[in-house]
Amino acid sequence: MMNTLTLILNILLAFYYINDGVPANHETHSSVESTFTASCPGSNAVNHSIVEDFLTKPYWSSERTEANTGNLSVSQITLLTDSGDGNACASFNTIYQEALDEENGLGEQAHNVTYYKAGSFYFVVITPRQSDTPNYIIMGVSYIHIYNQNYDLIKAYAF
Repeated sequence: MMNTLTLILNILLAFYYINDGVPANHETHSSVESTFTASCPGSNAVNHSIVEDFLTKPYWSSERTEANTGNLSVSQITLLTDSGDGNACASFNTIYQEALDEENGLGEQAHNVTYYKAGSFYFVVITPRQSDTPNYIIMGVSYIHIYNQNYDLIKAYAF
């Protein structure tokens, strides 16, 4: 009887270590993480206005020239979505994972990260996310990064 119990215990331990000590449902957890990683961030009015300003305001004219985006219009700006832009979002999520994951001092998401397309260009905008907690003011640097259709970085600006 003791040998049978020892054998069963050894078999159970073997299965446990085959899974590297991770419970058997780890595959479901991984696929949830992969789905989250591949999803496009939601819309953000501030970030959208930054792309609009970049395309129209005189103070961005030299940067538009540098990035060769001077012929784009506000009407071309579209928010990337899971249904049509999953590959682009997956690529940008990998590049900007740190900004997506970073938290402020209260444990809240620290940044608004949004992906847009206009013409054959992609725009990644990162701004400080204001806290949900009253009387807690967030300040920081904002960024606009411009990519071509191959997801190659053309220019990046901090302001």
